[in-house]
Amino acid sequence: MKTPIQNLLFLARNFNPNRVMLLPFLMDNNLKFQNDEKDFIKKVYKDALKDNDLNDAQKEIKAELYYNDNFSIL
Repeated sequence: MKTPIQNLLFLARNFNPNRVMLLPFLMDNNLKFQNDEKDFIKKVYKDALKDNDLNDAQKEIKAELYYNDNFSIL
């Protein structure tokens, strides 16, 4: 499974030959990259809960709380 940072590094390595545009590209897509990271972390957390007797909605809530408690900057 590719992580969001692996995808970001791939984009950076294979970006337009005009490297001056890389930083604006990253800044413009900052929210997308953050959401990709959040979704990845939540997916891993929900996968770790697969043996629990929780339904998908409960797993989603637990994953959201886990992300907010451990990774959220706010």
